[in-house]
Amino acid sequence: METLQQIKENYVTKRNEIKKIKARIEQREAQIQRLQKKRWRREEDNHWTQNVLRPIMDLVKTKFPNLVWNDFNYTPMGMRNAVSVFARHKDTPEESCIGSIVFTPNWLDGGVVHYDTKEKTHAPNNSISDLNGFNNKTAPLTDIQQLYDHVQKQLDDE
Repeated sequence: METLQQIKENYVTKRNEIKKIKARIEQREAQIQRLQKKRWRREEDNHWTQNVLRPIMDLVKTKFPNLVWNDFNYTPMGMRNAVSVFARHKDTPEESCIGSIVFTPNWLDGGVVHYDTKEKTHAPNNSISDLNGFNNKTAPLTDIQQLYDHVQKQLDDE
């Protein structure tokens, strides 16, 4: 049979073990909070429009130096999160447009974006698909030459 002193010591020992576990939990929770803040900062700095589209458009601008692109602001719009970038000749007014590239995110974990090919699929007029661009055919951007050809076709059709 236990003595009163042993009962108290047993209780205090278990209580101290619980306090140690609780302290470890609080330590891990603080670590999780620090890691979440770190992740949030990295996510804010790693947006597809700045880290995928901007470098792609830098390549396009280098290939077509005679064009001015309205690429100052890559704002995803609509249900497709489409980003439209318009081009004009350097010697034309700002409101003129001779071509465009419309990008949509696809598999962002792999850095894959699509661009509108300027072709349409069938969708009833004024349907949600029609109004939101879901009837636009897209292609995955797998080679920068695809965009060069896309822009050149628009220039040739002009």
